[in-house]
Parts: sequence; structure tokens; C-alpha cells
Amino acid sequence: MGLLKRFALAVGVGFAVGVIWLLAYTPVALPLLPLLLGHALIAVVLQTVLVVLGPRFRGPSPLLLGMFLGFVVVPAWMAPFHDGGFLGGAEGYALDALAVVLAGLFGVFAGAGISAGGVWLKRCVVLIAVLLLGLAGSGYATLSSFGASLQPRAVQVMDDWPDTPVAVIGLDGADWRLIDDLIAAGELPNLAGLIEQGRRGVLRSVEPMYSPVVWSSIFSGHYPEGHGLVDWYRADARNRKVPMLWDLYGAHGRRSVTVNVPGSWPAAPIENGVLVAGFPIPGLVTGARGQMAGFVATTDPDEQGFLTTEYLVEQAPDRWTLDVGLALPNLRPRMSGFKHALLDLFVRKQMLAVKGTRLELDVERTGDRVTLTSPTLNEPIVLSEGDVSPWFRVPLDDTDARLRIHAIEVSDARLALYVLPPMQTPERPRYPFVTGMDDPSPLFRESSPYIVEGLGWIAHKDERVIDVVADEILDGVTEHLYASEVLLRSGFPDLFSYIITVTDRIQHPFWPAYEPGAYSALPAYYASLGDRDPVLESWQLADEVLGTLLSYVPDSALIMLASDHGFLADAEAGDGDHRSDGIWLAKGPMIPTDAREIEMGAADFMPTLLHCIGAPQAQDFGGVSHPDVCPTVASPDPVETYNGSPPSSGATEALIDSSREEQLRSLGYVD
Repeated sequence: MGLLKRFALAVGVGFAVGVIWLLAYTPVALPLLPLLLGHALIAVVLQTVLVVLGPRFRGPSPLLLGMFLGFVVVPAWMAPFHDGGFLGGAEGYALDALAVVLAGLFGVFAGAGISAGGVWLKRCVVLIAVLLLGLAGSGYATLSSFGASLQPRAVQVMDDWPDTPVAVIGLDGADWRLIDDLIAAGELPNLAGLIEQGRRGVLRSVEPMYSPVVWSSIFSGHYPEGHGLVDWYRADARNRKVPMLWDLYGAHGRRSVTVNVPGSWPAAPIENGVLVAGFPIPGLVTGARGQMAGFVATTDPDEQGFLTTEYLVEQAPDRWTLDVGLALPNLRPRMSGFKHALLDLFVRKQMLAVKGTRLELDVERTGDRVTLTSPTLNEPIVLSEGDVSPWFRVPLDDTDARLRIHAIEVSDARLALYVLPPMQTPERPRYPFVTGMDDPSPLFRESSPYIVEGLGWIAHKDERVIDVVADEILDGVTEHLYASEVLLRSGFPDLFSYIITVTDRIQHPFWPAYEPGAYSALPAYYASLGDRDPVLESWQLADEVLGTLLSYVPDSALIMLASDHGFLADAEAGDGDHRSDGIWLAKGPMIPTDAREIEMGAADFMPTLLHCIGAPQAQDFGGVSHPDVCPTVASPDPVETYNGSPPSSGATEALIDSSREEQLRSLGYVD
């Protein structure tokens, strides 16, 4: 075979490998040209090496087997190890690259042996068969062990679990200094009533003071290294090493309802319970910076702001088009398990552009109103200045995108619209977040979708939309409460857990409005707030939610409140930040009314709760119980552990994807 034909063959083989991976996913959305050219370039480089190596490697077999094993078989084989959390981060992908190179070399030498014929042919065929069977078997074993290794289950330790109903309500970011001041001003009647009838104290947080990390300590009795969620990048429930409180109840045949606990996604099935997972959860968008904060579309070509500013494309006087990115396609392997570990990485890191779904809106201004139309919409959206549109629905292949638009200004001088980030519809979610219900649709209302984690609060830094940001964050808690009430109306469970996160999400951006004296000067964008105090509004709302939830709780129940950390002013950053002193509060028949405060750590919360209901402690808990909270309760003998399925020592962390990373960035939690 001549040199030109050899390189033509290399290009053809590279194109074929590119087509294989293009068609391996559905929908067909990977960019064709980079796939073809990238693999063709690899094949040409490999062919060049084969030419240099000499006549033994000049047949087609070394090239074909090198490309097939190195760039088809091994990338597909490595994918389950990433999905299962056994490989992750830079080290994992470095191992991918090494495996690709070694498999390619193996294919080259095996191909040379096949070309030589005779005994070499038989040996190479046997070696290749053994390699392929080994790869398939190890990949299957990885997938089979993943669920068991990273989803611990609780073990039953007693025949008769205490029947005291328990309600655990979290107030994210609650601080006694703020609460006491608001109670003194008469603002929090429901919380004040609980304090008068129970006991309270400081709950010391753990480091790092990140919501999924601390709440996992509160609900497990373990410190971060013990429970597995050690930072934002590992804020994934598949990293748990120990069972949560609701798992203990399920193992003993008790019913639980758990709503909005940070770090509980993906929602794993739990025994005898319903779990509505909390953030972080993947989004529909790509993970590009700023996407979870939305953008401003305007007719003013000179307009700038903190948020991304897009310029409306004029079609005619008073008529424009607005282009909105809705979602990346949900790429899935066409054949179960057959996907490319490195291509998945390139898509997640936006190194390989994937065409997403977009919505083109026609925008028409008529006097002081603007009308938005599209063939996708059932009816036109008509807005006056200051209006926010209803949540409208745009169908996608595997879910529906829900979004809304705020009219900042509608005048002859300027048209400006704030486009909020698209969210998945909860009725048909791309990323399911409810487990324990065959049909979770009764939890949701058509008028306003249940959003696990909504608008990124860093958008408040744009004075054009600061009021809207506060409104949107406050609105989200309404649907969380609605879903909880649906679940509670059928009867109060043995354990009910609910985290109110709106307080933390408002306090971060709007603390200067609550405590302006802590800052030498307020950022300029706060001028648009006027006298409004969203922090006060969030606590008034939280107290209303608390009152509603308490109306379902029986008098015989143990009620325990907690926060994952306290809060303080960050004068240098110009917003609010965490401090270690959070709160705990307990009320129930076994809790004496006592004004003396007891201090405990976040990992002490669950051991103390178990003591108060008469359940045994586990010797492997990181935290300890505080019997003084309920001194009349006798403590049963401790058990060795509640953990019925310790994680495999070979497993590594499941890292968050780029859309969750952007969600955290839009919340100011990561840079």
C-alpha cells in the first residue's frame, strides 16, 4: 500500500470513529466537524508513527485495531467508572488518557501480529478477545457495585422504634442575634411561641460552613469526613458514607417525609418515605457563567450592567426579536452504557460546543405595553412596565422549560426586559428530584413550578433588577410549602423534615439592607431598593411557613429547629456571610421549659434527637448527645452502628457537573 493510500485510509478510519461517536448519543447533537477532524488527526498521527516504525506495521490491521481499541472500546469502558464515582477529577481523566494510549499501543502490536499471520494471529485474536471480555466484565461490575457502594442503608437495631412523632424544621442561616431582635419588635410570633414553651441554644457549625456539608452533619450525627459531603464540589448525595435520619426511620418501618434538605440530590429511594431533594441539582443550561442569573435584553446599544446585556435585534419600528437559550439537549447513550468518558467531559466543560434549544420571541411595543409572541407559546404575553410574566412553558424533547420575563422599562426612549433563567418543569423533570411516590404531580401547581434552586442571588448586584431578584427568591418558598402541605394532609408521618432556605438566600445579598450601620458605605446598587428590607421580609415569610407547618404537627410530637450556621455582615465584600454560631430549639412533652441555653455542635443534633425520643446512640457517631435537653428520658444502651452497608474503599467522590457549579457560582458560593 502506497504512502498516500495509507494516509487516506487513516483519514477514513478517523472519520468512521467520529461517526460512531456522533451516532452513539441521542439526540444527535454533538458537533460533526470537530468529531471528524479530531479523530482523523489522531489517526493520521498514529499512521505517521506506524510509518516510522517500519514495514512490520504497514498493513491496515495495526491502524484499525489501534484506533478501535484506543478510541472506541476503552473510552466506552472507562465511562462507567466515572458514572460510578470510582474515577473523578483531573486524576481520573489522566488515567483515561493513559488507558487510551496503552490500549492504542496494544492494538497496534496486536494488529502487527495479525498481519504476520501464523501463530501470532492466533495469539493476538485470543488476547483481544480476553481484553474485550475483561473490559466488559469490569465495567459491568463497576456499575453493579455503584448503587450499593455509595448509597448506604440503615440497619434495624431494635424491634420497637419509639413512636413519638418528630418534626425537624431547618432555618438556614438563622442567628439568635437577628431572631431575638425581630421577636422583640413583635415580628416572629410563631417562633416566639416555640421559644416560650421549650429550650434553646447555640448550634456550632462545622467547617466548611456550606449548607450541604452542615445539614448532612445535622441529619447524620457525623462530621464531614465521616458522612462524605466535604465541600461544594462533592455536594452530591452519592458521596454519602452513612445513613441519614430518615433512613433510620425507614429501616424500622416508620414513615418519613423529607423536603428540601441541601445535599440530598440525587434522590435515592428510601424505605417507607418520600424525599423531595434539595439543591444543588443540575440545570437545563450549559453551565456558562451568568446563565443562572438571567440576562437583560434592551434596545439601548450603550447599556451595560452587572448581568449579561443582550441587545434586541430591530426588525421594524417598534418591533424586535429576542433570542433566549433554553437548554442543552439531554445527551443519552443510544445503547445502554455505550458512551465516551472524555467526550462527556468536553461537553460538560464546554470544550465541545453542543447545539441547544433556543426560543425566538417577537417583541412589539405598543404605547406603554410590550407584547411577546412565538409559535411555541399558546398565547401572547402582554406586559406593562414593572410587570412580571406568568411562568410559561416551552416543550423540549425530555422535559419542558419554564421561564418568565420582567418588563424593566417600556417607553419610547427604552425597552428593557429581564429574562430569568429557564427551569425544568417538575411534572416532567429531566433530573428527577422526588422519590417514594409513583406519581409526584399532585405536589406541583401549573401556575408556578416547584423549583429546587432558582435564581442566582448575585443578580442583585445589577441595580436594574435588584427588586425583582428579592421577589423571585421570596416566591420560591411558596411552592416548597405547597408540596409539603400536600404530603402532610394525608396524615402526619413519624418523621417530617423540612429546610427553609429562603432566609439564607436573602441574607447573603441583602444583609446591608438589614444592618446598614455595619458598612462604611453601601454599594451603589442598593439605592434602587429604597427603604425595602428583604431580610425582614424573608423572616416574616419564614415565620408564616413555620406557623403553617406547626398546624399539622400533633401535640405529642418532638419539634426540633436548627440552623446550619449563623450570619454576620461582611463589610469588605458588601454583603452577608456565615458565622459559626447557629441555633437549635426544641419543644415537646419531654422538653422542660428552661431559659438556660445549652450549646451543642451540628453533629450532636441527631444524637440528641435520638436520645429525646428514647432511641439508642450509635458508637460510631461523630457527635454526642446532650441529655440535659430532655433530662427525664432514659437513654437505652448504645448500638455499634446504624450503617448497614459501609461504602467500598475503592470508591471515590462523585463530583458536581458544570451546570451545578454555575448554580453555586450564581449563588456566590464558588468563584
